[in-house]
Amino acid sequence: MRSEKAKVLEGVRTFGPDKARRDVVRAQYGARKKIEPYRGAANVAPDSATETYVALKLTIDSWRWAEVPFYLRTGKALAARRTEIAIQFNQAPFALFRDTPVERMTPNDLVLKIQPEEGMTLRFSAKIPGPSVNMDGVEMKFNFETCTSSCSSKNRHGC
Repeated sequence: MRSEKAKVLEGVRTFGPDKARRDVVRAQYGARKKIEPYRGAANVAPDSATETYVALKLTIDSWRWAEVPFYLRTGKALAARRTEIAIQFNQAPFALFRDTPVERMTPNDLVLKIQPEEGMTLRFSAKIPGPSVNMDGVEMKFNFETCTSSCSSKNRHGC
């Protein structure tokens, strides 16, 4: 397992200047409610350029992960602490129901929640009950702490 993890890390495509400008965001938090700006914190220089947030898109050079983007985000003093893995599946080339525009359907994704709440959420498109063919996004949630699941639609159509 260790050697396979090492292969993945070795396959991370390096950043050139153009790719860094396109795929990396760096920032420093400023003043917000109950939070002083980073440059106002003790032991921080008033002209500090140290980043407190970074978001980047990684790609891995391997047949298994070809064309699969990995997005990493981390930072200090964010509004919420959260660790999760979000997987967005490729859109099908055509829809099950005739005349349904695929590009307007809700993307299918699976979010595995690791911290602070353990659980998962699955989002996908489903037909709204009734005689006409109308699609809407559906979200199914499972929370490990309470061992409950729920299903809802963003437009309250039910599942």
